[in-house]
Amino acid sequence: MLRIAPLNEADLDPAQKAIWDRLVASPRGAVGIAHRIWLRNPAIADATEALGVAIAFHALTPVRREVAIMLMGKAMRCNRIWMMHGPKALKAGVPQPWLDTILAGGRPDYGEPGLEAIHDVVTEMNAGWRLSEATYRRAVAALGEDDMVELVGLMGLYWMTGGLIEAFAIPLPEGAAPPFPA
Repeated sequence: MLRIAPLNEADLDPAQKAIWDRLVASPRGAVGIAHRIWLRNPAIADATEALGVAIAFHALTPVRREVAIMLMGKAMRCNRIWMMHGPKALKAGVPQPWLDTILAGGRPDYGEPGLEAIHDVVTEMNAGWRLSEATYRRAVAALGEDDMVELVGLMGLYWMTGGLIEAFAIPLPEGAAPPFPA
């Protein structure tokens, strides 16, 4: 059960309404449930949208980005992230067998050093909140420093988003089966 009521457009003060309008006009074209909760603090809502747009539309390649997001969803056991991004990952070109392998806790045969580095970085950071020097050096060699910054930014965004989803018990869409049952 949702622990906090998402704001509706009619509930908004002028600062919240200005952000709502920017969200509707953004590449996303809508105000999702997470932003309807973030809007309780307009500064946070505005900052998360700016970071979200930077990550969603200007960071990593689509396949690399969606693999990283799916790995984050799996690491956090966040049903909503997994459910919302599964179709986006497929549309971006992530093969279904990779998603199945990630969901089962395995490592797909990516066949590409950059994706292997993303897998290692996301897995290691989620396991112990540290990144070894060896993993860091392999990742920078495969991705470059700019993509490493984008990957770490993506992980931060999804730790924050997953935290919001779980803390406020944002439900799955009606009738959806959770990939990570309790």
